[in-house]
Amino acid sequence: MKATHLFGGEGIKNVSNVQQAMDTLAPMQATHNLPEKQAEVSKPKVNMFPNPTAGAFTLEVNEDQWQGGTVSVFNILGQQMMQEPVAMGESKYDISDASQGVYFLILQNGDLKKTLRFMKR
Repeated sequence: MKATHLFGGEGIKNVSNVQQAMDTLAPMQATHNLPEKQAEVSKPKVNMFPNPTAGAFTLEVNEDQWQGGTVSVFNILGQQMMQEPVAMGESKYDISDASQGVYFLILQNGDLKKTLRFMKR
């Protein structure tokens, strides 16, 4: 059997059989310390659906930092379409009378700001 060359942590080594090759490669395999159970996936803190929308949509806010803030919708030209106080949990909004296009939903509370982009069809 011909000797083959493998790159190892210590440079190039001659390997003449499969077992030697496995022994050479074993230290190079990555090891991961993964937890036995995956962490529970948490719900998004701010969620808007459906996107795209025909006009009516739901905004779900699950972070107390938004309490006392405002929710605004702007069109692509930067014109404000609506503004209301943020309500915790799920709130329904309707922009059915607006034209089709791209809109921005902006949550703001003091210096804190979050922008979501959505489509109206």
